[in-house]
Amino acid sequence: MFKSLAALFGVFIVHNFFSLAQLTLADQFLAVGAFLLSEIFFNLTLLSLIFVLEMFEKNTPFSARVMVFTALAAAIIGAILSNPPLVTEQVGVSWVTHFVVLSTVRVLELVFGSVTAVWFLVVLIRSRKVAKSPAQKHLIVWFATGIFLALVIGGATPQLFDQFHGPLGQIDPEVISRGIAFLGSIGMFIVGWAFYRVSKNPWLLQRQQVHLLIVISEDGLDLFSKIFRPDISPDDVTLLTGGFTAVSSMFKEATKSSGQLQAVLFEGKEMRLLRRQNFTTAILVDYSTQASDVALLKFTEDFDTQFGPKLVNFSGNVSQLQPADEIAEKYFS
Repeated sequence: MFKSLAALFGVFIVHNFFSLAQLTLADQFLAVGAFLLSEIFFNLTLLSLIFVLEMFEKNTPFSARVMVFTALAAAIIGAILSNPPLVTEQVGVSWVTHFVVLSTVRVLELVFGSVTAVWFLVVLIRSRKVAKSPAQKHLIVWFATGIFLALVIGGATPQLFDQFHGPLGQIDPEVISRGIAFLGSIGMFIVGWAFYRVSKNPWLLQRQQVHLLIVISEDGLDLFSKIFRPDISPDDVTLLTGGFTAVSSMFKEATKSSGQLQAVLFEGKEMRLLRRQNFTTAILVDYSTQASDVALLKFTEDFDTQFGPKLVNFSGNVSQLQPADEIAEKYFS
């Protein structure tokens, strides 16, 4: 996730750099080149954000939806690199460049921006409706605010200004561009802050529910369990723990392997497992995502840090492990 976020912020910073550069360069050729590069990196910023959202929500970076967005972005970049019709005007010592109205590039950018904006809006509204806590709802509002500032104000407004700056009179385009870039940077900072919060509590952006969390000892003992659904009973947990231990032992014996099961797939459900030296953690979810994997990893690390030493010579008193409920609430609610 952090690599994807680094790519997102990287292309956004480069976009801002070239967007400002085009209004500070006195050489017309360099100013036009800076404009074209800023347009390319703006579309790459949109595409990067789409990848981050799709991968974090569904863990499917190459879904059909993403492929459509990628094809649109590739078409736009190809059109930008194919000597598109430009209008270049000198304003003071600077040069203002924009695409010809209704040119192929402008139409493609309009389609890409509109479809992307609608998809963002649908995802955020849908996520807020099914949000299970006030913290989720607040995060989604901040996330929407950041996207609006970064991509609508910071991205679309400069394009409109490029097209219609004439009626604005003697307003310095460099001042306006810097102001817009500043607002866009604030928006991207808000988006980054939102994702940072999600990295601390991955379940904030999940629309699915974790059904069950279990910590199992090397001997198959149920050390800790947290049930998130009322129709799952403690007897079900005991049965599932025993079944998992039996299946794991059977596969080890049959395959002569010392490896551990990492996942068990059911119809409409998936169990993910993470092993440590003295225990194995398992969660039952609707589907596996990067968020569920990160939440499982963070819970396991915290559990190991807090209770790992007690499990070295464990006496069987599982009541001393019940404070793990706070860790579970932290990462799965």
